[in-house]
Amino acid sequence: MCAYRAWILTASSVIFGIAAAAGPLSADDIRLERQAVPRDICLEKARAYSCLQTTGSGLSKWVLLSGVSIVQNKLASVDVSTVIPPREAPLETLGAQPETLGSGAASRQFSAHVPDNGRKNILDARGIEHPERYVSPRDLQSGVNVLVPFNTILAPACLSAPDLEGYIRLRVDLGLKTGDYWAYLHATKFTDEQLALLRYYDYLDSNAPKRPVAVYRCTELVMRGKH
Repeated sequence: MCAYRAWILTASSVIFGIAAAAGPLSADDIRLERQAVPRDICLEKARAYSCLQTTGSGLSKWVLLSGVSIVQNKLASVDVSTVIPPREAPLETLGAQPETLGSGAASRQFSAHVPDNGRKNILDARGIEHPERYVSPRDLQSGVNVLVPFNTILAPACLSAPDLEGYIRLRVDLGLKTGDYWAYLHATKFTDEQLALLRYYDYLDSNAPKRPVAVYRCTELVMRGKH
């Protein structure tokens, strides 16, 4: 529940966090590309792109990331030049003294810049154990997010707030790198909706300007029976 614990997430546990993200591609586009690009070609693309990361050849990267024309056309129509300011929200500070004795809160963990679940955000700069004990019973009733500073990443500057959170879930929580789309296109580890977002984010990583974005390890806390 706090920073010192292992951060273990599966694809199914992260899907809640990217449901609001909406790139230009659909699950049908992914199925079409899967039918058109054989598994061995996909794996070769993934291996070649990984090796090419150090060479910096833009043309070669484009070739390795390119797929069927309908998908490429949809991606090419995306405006990558407009900078969208990231969503910001006020952060309260976690209290220094415990407010409750026991753990009566259910929790859910994820990474985010600003959580998009509508709950109050509380900064825990110390990453303390059992943060729910330091949250007031009233706040636990309505639910809060406890945010522990984690890292700063470079993310495409054109991403909307929901898409930025989806980007963080895939890149940070699931650890998916640019080019990994091809490695997983014929696998069953991710849904076609997740792969559609991954394909979109891979395109942006290779074509859009980047900006630094603060990422927090977030624990959503809510009194048991209230969620």
